[in-house]
Amino acid sequence: MAENREKAVEVNADKSKPVVIMLIVLAILVLVFTPIVTILALNAFMPQDTTNPEAQNRKYTEIALEAFKFNVAGTQATRFAQVEVVLELSDEAMLEYFKDRSSTNSHGMLSMIRAEILDILAERDLDNLLSKSARVSLRKEIQTKLNGMLSDRKVKGVVTEVYFPSFLVQ
Repeated sequence: MAENREKAVEVNADKSKPVVIMLIVLAILVLVFTPIVTILALNAFMPQDTTNPEAQNRKYTEIALEAFKFNVAGTQATRFAQVEVVLELSDEAMLEYFKDRSSTNSHGMLSMIRAEILDILAERDLDNLLSKSARVSLRKEIQTKLNGMLSDRKVKGVVTEVYFPSFLVQ
């Protein structure tokens, strides 16, 4: 009877050996594949950079205009403002349009551009100059007006952004 017990234990040991090996292999596979699956899942749910690589490589040109000094509308000339304007252009060739017209530069529109910007600035009252949202709408209005002027002349390129590095109201 003791022999039967020893055989039974040996038979049980032989049957459990493959199960133990399978469990060890399964544990190793879980340890290896868990980080891989986690990384793949995170990459799937992360926001992708959808910007156009061509747009990222595009170079813009900035041009700083001389500061604009003007009376604030609705203050009976008791308040004035001084604003510096920097324009970001999509094409360097556009620079000739932002210079004075001369015999060597027939495309120069600087006087017209400054007059348009000054008209837009001078019609703003105090409330429409001081708040951040008003300045954002002012930048967009200047950009839209200048792009309209440039498209009328069939200029290749646009004003991509308008900046106010200095904005003083007294």
